[in-house]
Amino acid sequence: MSDVPSPVKRRLPATVLALGFTSLLADIASEMIFPLLPVFIVSLGAAPTFLGLVEGLADATSSVLKLASGHLADRTSTKKPFVVFGYGVAALARPLVALATAPWQVLAVRVTDRIGKGIRTAPRDVLIANSVTSAESGRAFGFHRAMDHAGAVIGPIIATVLLGFGWELRSVFAVALIPGILSVLAVLTVREPAASHSEASEGVDQGLAANCLVFWNTTRSAEIRQLTCARTR
Repeated sequence: MSDVPSPVKRRLPATVLALGFTSLLADIASEMIFPLLPVFIVSLGAAPTFLGLVEGLADATSSVLKLASGHLADRTSTKKPFVVFGYGVAALARPLVALATAPWQVLAVRVTDRIGKGIRTAPRDVLIANSVTSAESGRAFGFHRAMDHAGAVIGPIIATVLLGFGWELRSVFAVALIPGILSVLAVLTVREPAASHSEASEGVDQGLAANCLVFWNTTRSAEIRQLTCARTR
């Protein structure tokens, strides 16, 4: 029998927990709105195919900015400003769809929301990676993804309940401002790690690791887009 003691698991750092709850709230706000966009866009007089333009341009913008923001974040000592700005832009932009009177305005809101996501994603992932050791990275990112997906489930449920009580689409869109603002307040509590655990001990390229997550972060949105488009047929 081995006398080697089992490694003691410490609780996840406050930075990881705060970013997890930030993603939970941000996704609740996002998914209260965007699954309903096909119906809303058609009600504004656009063809259902216009949704393809909206989602295609939005995702392209997000993907390009993820690479750009990751590149810039690698050259700055602080990542938090990118993350706060990204969540703030999205939180303020999303509910503006409630005021849209033309399809192009919906497009503008959606692209602005994805600009926020593109700016925050890579720096946020670097913050998570820098907050834990390499042995804890799987648990940290697993927690974050779980919170993100939980928000993607809770958001549509809230929207469905509100619609069931007779709320109009615009009212549902407007109330999404609440979890959006809460997500910004949550990310403001994040403390930037003093130094990267992984960089100090193993010389891992954290920027490369964060950019590798771009594919994962876009996969789920693509799946949701396919399901949403199917509902319009």
